[in-house]
Amino acid sequence: MKKITFLIISLISFTGFTQEIATTESGKKVQLHKNGTYKYLKETKIESTTLKSSDIITVGDFVKSKSNSIYIINGDEKPVEVQFSLSCSLNRYSSISINEINSMISTANIKTMFQMKNRRTYVPKKVSFFFSDKESNWLIAIEYIAQNDFGATKDGTAYSTFEELGEFKEIIIP
Repeated sequence: MKKITFLIISLISFTGFTQEIATTESGKKVQLHKNGTYKYLKETKIESTTLKSSDIITVGDFVKSKSNSIYIINGDEKPVEVQFSLSCSLNRYSSISINEINSMISTANIKTMFQMKNRRTYVPKKVSFFFSDKESNWLIAIEYIAQNDFGATKDGTAYSTFEELGEFKEIIIP
């Protein structure tokens, strides 16, 4: 009973300290304080660099990324900048949306992170995204560094495969 009472009191006290977030006409986010003051909030790196259709360029019948980097989360769940490359045929690219591409990258990253012995030390460095015509799969290669149980840092590469429509298939870490 004491724990429930403490929990209720804690929740009530925290609601008094919440502050409202608003968006200006120009699209900037501000934090509004009860005393009438405000503070501009910085745009997060994740929001500012999510892969967009405008980041993709077409060269003949081939599609590749215009952007050389994206942000994905590391083992501490903080955004880190990684080198990025995407390449496939225009026909394959047309069969999938940019949201599905972002989702596959996120899934591959999380599955790679949870394969680590010491997940908190996982830091992705490079993401390569392409379609393998030979296997008829999307393939995402993530190069990373992480520490093992003894504290030694190791480099590695994880390969995640996805079906043609973006469903996760398997992860291979040699």
